[in-house]
Amino acid sequence: MKDGGFLFEAKNDANAQRGLHIAMAKNTTTFHRLPNGNYGLREWYPAIKEKKATNGDAAGGEEESPATEAQYCTAAQRQEINSLLDEAFGKETPERQERLHMALTKRNADRLDSVTIADADTMIANLKIKISKLKAAADGGTPLHEELQQEQAAASAERTVAKAK
Repeated sequence: MKDGGFLFEAKNDANAQRGLHIAMAKNTTTFHRLPNGNYGLREWYPAIKEKKATNGDAAGGEEESPATEAQYCTAAQRQEINSLLDEAFGKETPERQERLHMALTKRNADRLDSVTIADADTMIANLKIKISKLKAAADGGTPLHEELQQEQAAASAERTVAKAK
């Protein structure tokens, strides 16, 4: 793609390749992953069967049922994540950008509005713990992050129970 003139906004080829892989994996209406791990345009493989619909919907329907539709993070969550990132790493610093990029890559997302609500909650809890550790180190006091870690563990347990139902 670089030979064809496409300009990647990544630090290196490995990050550019990972970003392209994520984009193709998420766009299943355009791309299809082959058994050998390569990708092709979905239109090149007309014999591919559509995924079976759930909850009695007709196969190949465009809409997902509310039970299977992904719930993405809210504007309030995005704002809180950005505020916490600014507090922990400073506004528009390379470290802030790198931390956000790492968190999104870990969640196979390319931007905050494509992160699920549960992942956004985890990111918020992790950032609060990081800020607590930074403040405790600066103050020389007892870390407050232990309480936040307990809250995060309880929230994670609740999500696990909810998924099991």
